[in-house]
Amino acid sequence: VGNALALPGGPTATAGIVSALNRSIDTNNGEHLARLIQTDAAINPGNSGGPLLSA
Repeated sequence: VGNALALPGGPTATAGIVSALNRSIDTNNGEHLARLIQTDAAINPGNSGGPLLSA
């Protein structure tokens, strides 16, 4: 669910599949990110930070 850049047409929803739970990665600056969810749903500029919902 997102409202990319508050463009006309209002919020949008994208369907996708959760392909993995509890993934972890190490970033280039040495930070460790854990308990991540991997999905194939599109996350476009202006939509990042929106919720990932199970329906």
